[in-house]
Amino acid sequence: MTPKPDEMHDDETGTFQHSKPDHLGQQDDDLSGEVTELRPAPDAQPRERSEEAPEPAATVGDTVLTPDPGATMDSVCESFDAETVVTPESAGGDLDATIVPSADASMTIISALGASLEDDVEPGHTIKAPASAAARRGSAFQPTITLKRRNVSQQESGDSTSDATVNVDADYQIEELLGEGGMGAVYAARQKSMDRPVAIKVLKSRAARLESGQDAFVSEAIITGRLDHPNIVPIYDVGKQPNDALFYAMKQVEGVEWKERFATNTASENLDILLRVADAIAFAHARGIIHRDLKPANIMLGPFGEVLVMDWGLAMPTEDHPSRETFPEARAGGTPHYMAPEMADGTERVDRRSDVYLMGAMLFEIVTGKPPHALDLPEGPRRERVLAVLDAVANNVIAPTDKTGELLDIARKAIATEPADRYQTVPEFQAALREYLSHEESIELADRAAARLAAGRQSGEYTEFSRARFGFETALEEWPQNVRAAEGLQATRFDYSRTAFDRGDLDLALSLIDESDSKQNELGTSIRQAIVDRDARQQQLRRLRRISLAASLTVAVVAIGAAVWINSERSKALVAQQEEAAQRELAERSEQEALQQRQVAESERSKAEDERQRAIIAQMAAEESEQKATAAEAEAIREANNARRNLRIAEQNGYYSDMLLLNQSWAEANSGQFKSLLDQYRDREDLRGFEWAYWERLAQTELLSLAATRAYSRGVEFSSDGNLLAFVGPDRTVKILDMATGQELLSLTGHTSSIVNLSFNPDGKRLASASDDKTIKVWDIVKGKEVFTLKGHSAQVRDVSYSPDGAQFASASGDETIKIWDAVTGENTRTLTGHRGTVHCAAFSPDGTRLASSGEDNTLRVWDISTGQETLNLKYGDGAHNAVSFSPDGALLAATFNNEILILDSVTGQEIRRMSGHSSNIFDVSFGSDGKRLASASFDRTVKVWDSATGQQTLTIKGHKGPVVGTSFSPDGTRLATASTDGTVKVWAAVDSPDALVLNARRLVSRCASFSPDGKLLAVSDWNDSVRVWDTAAGQNISTVGNVGHVRCLSFSPDGRLLACGGDDNLVTIRDAATLKVKLQLKAHTSPVTGVSYSPDGTKLVSASRDKTLKLWDATTGQELRTLSGHAADVIDVAFSADGTRLASASIDKTVRVWDANTGKESLKFTGHTGYVFTVSFGPEGTQLASADNEGRMILWDVISGEIHQIFTGHNNRIESAAFSPDRRRLASASDDGTAKVWDVTTGKETLTLKVINERVKDISFSPDGTRLVTVDTSKETGVKIWDTRPWTPILRNQAQARSYLKIMRDRLQSLEELQTYIRDDKTISEEVRQQCLDWAELFWKNRSSPE
Repeated sequence: MTPKPDEMHDDETGTFQHSKPDHLGQQDDDLSGEVTELRPAPDAQPRERSEEAPEPAATVGDTVLTPDPGATMDSVCESFDAETVVTPESAGGDLDATIVPSADASMTIISALGASLEDDVEPGHTIKAPASAAARRGSAFQPTITLKRRNVSQQESGDSTSDATVNVDADYQIEELLGEGGMGAVYAARQKSMDRPVAIKVLKSRAARLESGQDAFVSEAIITGRLDHPNIVPIYDVGKQPNDALFYAMKQVEGVEWKERFATNTASENLDILLRVADAIAFAHARGIIHRDLKPANIMLGPFGEVLVMDWGLAMPTEDHPSRETFPEARAGGTPHYMAPEMADGTERVDRRSDVYLMGAMLFEIVTGKPPHALDLPEGPRRERVLAVLDAVANNVIAPTDKTGELLDIARKAIATEPADRYQTVPEFQAALREYLSHEESIELADRAAARLAAGRQSGEYTEFSRARFGFETALEEWPQNVRAAEGLQATRFDYSRTAFDRGDLDLALSLIDESDSKQNELGTSIRQAIVDRDARQQQLRRLRRISLAASLTVAVVAIGAAVWINSERSKALVAQQEEAAQRELAERSEQEALQQRQVAESERSKAEDERQRAIIAQMAAEESEQKATAAEAEAIREANNARRNLRIAEQNGYYSDMLLLNQSWAEANSGQFKSLLDQYRDREDLRGFEWAYWERLAQTELLSLAATRAYSRGVEFSSDGNLLAFVGPDRTVKILDMATGQELLSLTGHTSSIVNLSFNPDGKRLASASDDKTIKVWDIVKGKEVFTLKGHSAQVRDVSYSPDGAQFASASGDETIKIWDAVTGENTRTLTGHRGTVHCAAFSPDGTRLASSGEDNTLRVWDISTGQETLNLKYGDGAHNAVSFSPDGALLAATFNNEILILDSVTGQEIRRMSGHSSNIFDVSFGSDGKRLASASFDRTVKVWDSATGQQTLTIKGHKGPVVGTSFSPDGTRLATASTDGTVKVWAAVDSPDALVLNARRLVSRCASFSPDGKLLAVSDWNDSVRVWDTAAGQNISTVGNVGHVRCLSFSPDGRLLACGGDDNLVTIRDAATLKVKLQLKAHTSPVTGVSYSPDGTKLVSASRDKTLKLWDATTGQELRTLSGHAADVIDVAFSADGTRLASASIDKTVRVWDANTGKESLKFTGHTGYVFTVSFGPEGTQLASADNEGRMILWDVISGEIHQIFTGHNNRIESAAFSPDRRRLASASDDGTAKVWDVTTGKETLTLKVINERVKDISFSPDGTRLVTVDTSKETGVKIWDTRPWTPILRNQAQARSYLKIMRDRLQSLEELQTYIRDDKTISEEVRQQCLDWAELFWKNRSSPE
């Protein structure tokens, strides 16, 4: 901001002054409205180096430059003389230096770079071509931005907390040098006004004397400042010191460069970082910015997982950037190891795809371990090596690698020589990586299987082949398109089969053959032939056995025949002796032959037996091999199961961490990161639980979300009757929306630049729009046409506002004026002057006699409309006054002041109160129509609603991904519209907190709560001796009974008709759940009743008491069935198991006991607690039991074995209550430490922390369907909260809008009948909301005197 004349010193003559380019708009507010001026005026003289300035302690090189203690930053900056600007002559071996060559720009880029490179330069440097002659004479970069001078001081001692050593006038206190490059140095510092650590980058003196150096330095600051993204370091401030030295302040990030972790990270960790870098670059591309120097050294990793893209010094605008010509001339440059080919030719062909190349280059390094242009070059001068790499860049020569795989294929596509062959956008590149990650497990399984196959080939062990086969098959199950797994499976089958074949295991070998593979088919043919040969041998053996048998039979037959013949012929012996002798001889010969046959048969039988034994041995060997293969396969299955189990554990741990990060993101209103984390688990129902569903619902709490401009436009406005909503749409359009139907009625076009604000006239028939095109347009809403265009301002029009009577309107402009216009004729009737700098806002008083304005000169002014004279001129120091608004009665004035709201007396200007709560500048502020509430929109991405009378926050709205710059209450105050630079306009319910539904009546402190079985009712007791029953949809009390004593415990009967209450009167009182009338009173305890629970079938009731006993009752008759004794001290809680067969009790005797519900006998006693046990809860299946104590420890027990399953630690005070979710997966706990927590039952990990309030949380329970969680705390404001996870449906949104509507309207109207009539006649709500309001009107009216 430009200082007033009487505030400027002699050396603060505004030497650098230019008007702001259109493309910056109001972006300077991101930089505290103070961005450095750039070019010297024609009469400006260069500042001489101070003779008193100390000499530098060291120059760049092996020694770190350290400023002298006590030196101001002025002298520190000047101490960087010409020797400390890193040129090719002085770069030395600093591989990360930015080199600014001095060669003639008429040379080609490679020649220019080569001519100025010294021997110490490395390919890892960021190198930059020299500025052209035109750029050295003066660039076209003409930013506006005047810069308030800052005093930056160097502390004298290492103790940053010592005020005695700090220059009290300094805005920034330097602490230490963090690092330096060719153009500047970066220091750790503390910003005194905000009391926060920052990093300050200072332009070195030699570079500062070059206009091109100033242009580049400020261009980097402005470009980075415009990129508001979680993965880009935010710029806080840009300024110059009293010696005109330029600097900018940014967030100080503790961490390390990615390159330091690159080699030690896993591939998955590096891919996750690369994806987040891609998020940032995609965002920059959407804003028209190309980075051009992406590499691991330019990525910072924070200690909490932050990934930040740094060093935007080479960034340049895209061809389609609307204000490309206002940027300084882009010079060729980059890091040779990573550069895209077109970057070596200059900047003409550089576009978004060049950044895609750089990300592909980093992916190449993830896969191969080296950048794509890291070539194996012969030893020689470093300068020659850099030139060789630049030549490789120009020809896209890629370093050879033996790595293969899909990830490398993605990298090679990204680093294709021709941009047309690459991924055309960053999201396309990200999609390819995410597709790879979706089947990463399959690839890892294939890798492990390949290692098993290699081991099998070497050892020949069946086990290794079997494991390899199983691994490849599992990989294909995970991802059927895994080509490597398919090929590996075929190779495994072949090698396994070949090994079995060689060992003679023919059947095993044949079973492994895949007939569709020609190579295996050939092997299969050989195996089948071997099997045929084996079968032929076995058949020959069987034939020989048959021959042996036949021979034996022949011998027997011959012998018998001979005997018969001899006997028959004995009588003829004497006659035929010769014949007998001949026959005997023949018999003898036959006997000899038979003997020989028997010997042959015996020999063959022996051979056959040998063959059989060998076959048996072979079969046994085959069976043993098969058993080994089966065992190997079983082992492989076990290993795969272990791998899956380990993967599951890793996924679960990642999920738990991300759920806790969601909490942090929500607290910081970082909606971009918040929704990104949610989306990671959208398809992981196996991991998701109550916590994810809660955050998912919270991310969509708006009633309506509309596509809008991304410019800094406050343009969102309700018509006076609330029927219409006007807002600035994309592409410089004005949108008109019907609020009852949600339908777009009009889209008005005509402005040629960004539309900044809108204003309806009082009858809602006309609308005025203010634009950066220096005009105001007036539109006829009924006809949908432009009425006239007003051209009177010489700069952007920043605001427009109709007077209450509609006769005139005012406009505020960057030309330092406010103009009053006749609303009918369009004539400029008066011009108000006095502001110095842009006028941000102009607002009429409700009576139309005054006008309030705020401006860049840090003043708030009030004007008399009739005379044009100032009646108030207020200044509150240095700060941003972006908006001002009158209260509906005109008595108060609300004005923004940095991140605060000032409430002022509109006549005297006296400050009444100051409201703080935002963490960044407030851009807009508006009163509700009744003046009781005030809404503020901030750069911290939140909207806050305040009680204007007390200054207390009543509501915080989160959900926008970018700064919120506009806000407007509906006329009835039930809804709130907001506009953001994230490209959306959202409409919200203006009463209920989005975090949870708050139930409270008469600001009473509640004690305990219980859901009805259908979840529609909630019974609550309070410390005022009352019991109330609430409708959980309406959030309203439907019945109350008082004077019942202090009720400590509640339980609905399973049919929901009865409510059991126990308290300090020593009684158990059973009431009608609808009327709360007494049905039964059970009298037997001698001390207060602390716990009560119905059996699941509703036939029994159990109560616990401080008299150390449990009592079991007949729930119908009230008859005492038995007393359970055994505890040595007060019994605090009791619960039935799901099947009704067991009871569990908790006592301050430090024990938990389990009882048989039928016999009353104690079956288990748990003694694992070291403190008093206050709560006990059965799991839904009845096999698990949770108990918690006053030391903040909760234990999960096995009811059958009595063993401890889990111990839950995380609370730091007494746990009052615990409850299982119906699905058994989650366990909730409530503690006196002011928090409620949700835990994973299986792992014992915390998944959600609900910060209820700085009070004790006394009770907690899930709704019967598990979608809601109720907490009861001791605060009077938010005593009972229902935390909802149900996905938003039209019915639930209608109910949310109806609750907000009825809470506002019931207090404005005089009777129920008037309220009902108003609802029927209201045209601003849909028919569905109308019907819901009518259904609930009587209930809300009955509760109208009970503050919510």
